[in-house]
Amino acid sequence: SINDHLETLWRGEVCRLDTLKMINPLTIKVGKSHPAWETGMFSRQATKEAISKVRFLTDTMMNGQKENKMFNKSSECQCSHPLEDRFHLILDCPIYQNIREHCVSRMINLITKSHPEITESQIRERTNLGYLILDPSWFRWDIGSSGFSIPNKFSIEDANTLEGYGRKFCFQIYKRRTEIILSKECESESETEDEDSYSVHDTTDDTSVSDTSE
Repeated sequence: SINDHLETLWRGEVCRLDTLKMINPLTIKVGKSHPAWETGMFSRQATKEAISKVRFLTDTMMNGQKENKMFNKSSECQCSHPLEDRFHLILDCPIYQNIREHCVSRMINLITKSHPEITESQIRERTNLGYLILDPSWFRWDIGSSGFSIPNKFSIEDANTLEGYGRKFCFQIYKRRTEIILSKECESESETEDEDSYSVHDTTDDTSVSDTSE
């Protein structure tokens, strides 16, 4: 009874909070990890990937939207889109197009092989793709939802494989985004150092000229 009460409370939170709306409430059970963790505990690398995946899933990854809200910084993405949120990063940003296409292609091959009645256009549909990347358990036959244009007929094994694809994809986005930001910060610091050096050099020259004139 206590477990049932806790699961009901947790599922209510998931349904109530907009940041958690991508999580399938039926995956929340006492004593059982969410598939994002469950399928990512078999190696150190997989655990690192799962951490990034869960940050996207729970909307706790730092992005432009959050930096704007918390630190009053620009919400602009590195691609110049005015709002960098989790959906822009995983679904739209051209910077990660190659990474995204690799992940989506693998998903399409897996899904259409098991379910030839599901088309590529259905998989690529924005809502479906977002849920497939972040929480494919929505489409499982045992705990899935009928609220999508893709039927909830996936086996647990296929859903777990899709979970792995999404996990790697989210980690690669996080890694690539971090590299871009660090690279820009290094460039900015380098430019500042060059400007300081130039400024000092100029002052020295001016002094030399002034001394010579005197």
